[in-house]
Amino acid sequence: SKSATTNLSKSNAAAFPPIPTRSPKPLSQSLNLNVPTPPPKPASAPPTSGIDVDYKSLLTKFFEENSPGKAREVDAYLQKYKGKEADLFVGLAKRYDKPNALNEVFESRVKGIDQNDYL
Repeated sequence: SKSATTNLSKSNAAAFPPIPTRSPKPLSQSLNLNVPTPPPKPASAPPTSGIDVDYKSLLTKFFEENSPGKAREVDAYLQKYKGKEADLFVGLAKRYDKPNALNEVFESRVKGIDQNDYL
């Protein structure tokens, strides 16, 4: 019956309040901790990974050494794999049975790091 459905809807509404549409406060604000909140990032700033790698020169060098005819296609490869460059280099390393070109970059960056600093 219609009244039974209405009563059921009202009881569910009390048991399940509506989901808030705004983001929750950071935990530090909820607990009234005196932790400064970081300023919001500008909307126009593109997201950065913090891993500045010159994929174009790495890919060009890789192709010049392994398949010179494909060196002129570097831009097309980078466009196709934008955001998935690591996958591109893994695939090329497997296809050509060569070391991953990104390994050299990684190894140069971790060379001076002592593993004991992070244990």
